[in-house]
Amino acid sequence: MNNEDELRECIPLLSREQRWCMATMSAESLIPVVRAFGTPITAEFFAKGIEILWQEIRHSSEPEVVRQVFEGTMTLPESNEDDSNKPSYYAMCALGILYSACEVSIVEDSDRAALDACFEALGLCSSFDSNLEGNPIRFFIASSYKLRQKGRLEALQAAYQHKLLEVIQGTAQTEESKIEQSRIMANNFAGELERILPDISRIRGWVCG
Repeated sequence: MNNEDELRECIPLLSREQRWCMATMSAESLIPVVRAFGTPITAEFFAKGIEILWQEIRHSSEPEVVRQVFEGTMTLPESNEDDSNKPSYYAMCALGILYSACEVSIVEDSDRAALDACFEALGLCSSFDSNLEGNPIRFFIASSYKLRQKGRLEALQAAYQHKLLEVIQGTAQTEESKIEQSRIMANNFAGELERILPDISRIRGWVCG
């Protein structure tokens, strides 16, 4: 079963908290994108927003703070960036994944929001892969997912999503342990992404802080 089919089959069967875990891992794994291509205020907001989501996944004690993060993603400098030739566009894409992760706790169709977060993360990785391969910018289209070879970053993100599905559906670990495993996966992916982003900046001719 490919990653797209697995996500579509399994995420609707998860609890809201498990869906939230999938979405938040996908968002947290992209923190280096916001640090590299976003403003400092956006990078700080994104990191704090991730911490709030994990806290709420654990305790669900202050749902209003999640809504504040949700609404805040639409007020940042990169929120309306639509020029894919600018690095801020990719910070906007990462904000969109945080937005979807917040939606998991807010909207009725939380399975749709979780799928959005997972597929948006894959899409962002796909666009970076295209830069590394020397191809024009391409964008992830779910309907053609089976018809093409995934690049390195997209394949790695897909592998972590697959592994996390196994972890959160398992019975051998506590819920806290599953959250910790989620964060380890996110940080491992972020470490690889952080190593590669300078190459992407160089290829695109971007000067980033």
